[in-house]
Amino acid sequence: MPEASMAKALIVTGGSSGIGAALCRLAAREGWRVWIGYGEGSGRAVRLADDLIAAGGSAAPIALPLRNPD
Repeated sequence: MPEASMAKALIVTGGSSGIGAALCRLAAREGWRVWIGYGEGSGRAVRLADDLIAAGGSAAPIALPLRNPD
C-alpha cells in the first residue's frame, strides 16, 4: 500500500470514451490523478477532464497517437 504522501496517478490509453472513460471517472472519484489518453478524441478527452476537475478530481488529457510509431 502506498504511503499517504505518495501521489497516485494513472494513464488510461483510450480514456476519452467507453470503458476507458469509465475507468477514468472511477479512478478520479477514488482520488487518483488521471491522464486521459486519446488518439483522435481530443474534444472528448478535454470535456471529460473538465468534468472530472469540476467534480473535485484531478485530470488532464494527453495525446497518445499509438497508431503512429514515430
